[in-house]
Amino acid sequence: MLDLAKPVESLSGVGPRYRALLKKLGIETLQDLVYHFPFRYDDYSTVKPIAELLEGESVTFEAKVTRVDNIFTRYGKKLTKAVVADLTGKLDLIWFNQHYIKKQLVVGDSYFFAGRTALFSNKLCMITPSFQQGGSTVAEPHRIIPIYPETTGVTSKWLAARINDVLVMQKNFAEFLPKSILDKYHFPKLDVCLRGVHFPKDLVSLNFYHKRFEFEKLFMALLQVERRKETWSLVERSKPIKVEEHKLKLEQFIARLPFALTKTQRNSIDQVFTDIDQAHPMNKLLQGDVGSGKTVVAAIIAYATILNGQNVLYMAPTEVLANQHFQTFKNYFSSYNINVSLLTGDKARSLVPQALVSNPTPSITLGTHALLERTWENVGLVVIDEQHKFGVEQRTKLVVNATDEYKPHVLTMTATPIPRTLALTLYGDLSITTLEYTPNKNKQITTKVIPEKFRETTYKRMLEKDEQTFIVCPFIEQSEVENLANVKAAEEEFKKLKAGIFKNTSIGLLH
Repeated sequence: MLDLAKPVESLSGVGPRYRALLKKLGIETLQDLVYHFPFRYDDYSTVKPIAELLEGESVTFEAKVTRVDNIFTRYGKKLTKAVVADLTGKLDLIWFNQHYIKKQLVVGDSYFFAGRTALFSNKLCMITPSFQQGGSTVAEPHRIIPIYPETTGVTSKWLAARINDVLVMQKNFAEFLPKSILDKYHFPKLDVCLRGVHFPKDLVSLNFYHKRFEFEKLFMALLQVERRKETWSLVERSKPIKVEEHKLKLEQFIARLPFALTKTQRNSIDQVFTDIDQAHPMNKLLQGDVGSGKTVVAAIIAYATILNGQNVLYMAPTEVLANQHFQTFKNYFSSYNINVSLLTGDKARSLVPQALVSNPTPSITLGTHALLERTWENVGLVVIDEQHKFGVEQRTKLVVNATDEYKPHVLTMTATPIPRTLALTLYGDLSITTLEYTPNKNKQITTKVIPEKFRETTYKRMLEKDEQTFIVCPFIEQSEVENLANVKAAEEEFKKLKAGIFKNTSIGLLH
């Protein structure tokens, strides 16, 4: 039996050059090769005569080549034009910028052509058809041809030949899906599916093969999730964050907030408190719409961590958001003896000194990707805001950089609504908490598109109402493209409004 873990160059016909080309397609092993599936198929199984072809029809026909010409148009375009004929009529075939086609088509030979018919210069033709040798030169002229994702130097025909080599050598592929699953969903076995998806006998059966592989992809992803979950809960260790002994201080902190917490915020905080008081690290996803109060939940959990003598890292995807959270946390902890610092990529504005990294004094450091560039000690909590904007490796690096002996508790947050089933599939290794109620959700927000002639009046009304308002422009800077010169740009519009109607009003620029 062939070892599918072998490198792809172990296959006959694959040398160093092809190995490098295949790597561009993500193919490094024989298993990668057989799992490189076609993205479409040319159906040569049903053939029609030329006389029956209709405009806009995807079809296959067999015909002899009577003429092939490479043409340069007066506008500098290159096209190849072939005239083909069968017993019922003639048809023009057109290829753009593919002069090599002339060398591939032999006048007098028969081919199967597949493509979509269209009108070209008011005449029925076929644009950029694919073709295979026809007539008596091919044993199976009527078949379905796989078309694979390609790269320069590697054609679908070459890939199909190499994949066929593997399928011929590997008589049987070991089935790994449980029989109960195969029976429940009526999936064909792996051996049948692999051969069928590459070289199907008909297009109808393809649905069964693809369904099996789509299921397989999710199945393997969920197995990896379960493995991560087991590793996280059984192998990784953390310092428990004790809540009960600091309950009075936490309640006093909550009572001093400028607003009352919602019921779902309270429930979410209680769930997190339970999770962080464990000897294995919490790994929680806090999901809630914009304005649902995720940041204040994170601040309360951060305070509990500080009371336990451990540091907090809070990573945001942009400097704007990191600065916003920094100001919010400064306000929350202004009357407490807690060091709240900011670390961004802009070193001139980075307020956290290098010494803080190893300083055992409990502190909260907010920042962007710049947090990834340092090694942190005594970290009890890592908060990752808008977690979907960070790659898995980035999130992992922050946790790994935080400590060696103990792993910090991790709270990831997102405002992107994720259906529960999908969330369990994508983030099955995370426990999920949802903030369902949004404070001030009944507050009326009006959105309008204002034509140019009404803008002056609208701006005056805005001044009279004295309400927070956003003016949104399509561009940041003025476009240099002539036909886009009149499209509003935020920077120019800001200067104009600041010097004009809003000169005595607080106005800011954000992009």
